[in-house]
Amino acid sequence: MGKINSNITQMRYLSDRDLRMLIALASIGEHYRPLNLQGLDLTGADLSHAFLNHANLTDVNLTNANLENALLFGAYLHDANLTGANLRNADLTNTYLRGAKFTNADLRGTKFSGALFKDNDFTGARTDSSTSGL
Repeated sequence: MGKINSNITQMRYLSDRDLRMLIALASIGEHYRPLNLQGLDLTGADLSHAFLNHANLTDVNLTNANLENALLFGAYLHDANLTGANLRNADLTNTYLRGAKFTNADLRGTKFSGALFKDNDFTGARTDSSTSGL
């Protein structure tokens, strides 16, 4: 038998297009249900303008992802890695943020109103006067 590649969990199987289709299908009509993306590696994903309200993003790797203008109202970001991510003008209102890493993330214009914070890392994150709720 061949050796199993231990890095298989590190590979990304969904293209940005497929990911957007999944988000769209889960976000419309009477069949709306929050997405469970727990544990996925979405490094570098283009999720700009994505509708991720109430999504479970526990342990998701969003390093260098583009979440500009994304809607994450009420999302659950426990131990999510957003290092270097672009969250400009994203809406993280009422999100649960515990152990999330925003190291060197662009948070200019991001809304954190009503968010619950605990043990997050904002080292080097860029904010401006339009960033709210931090």
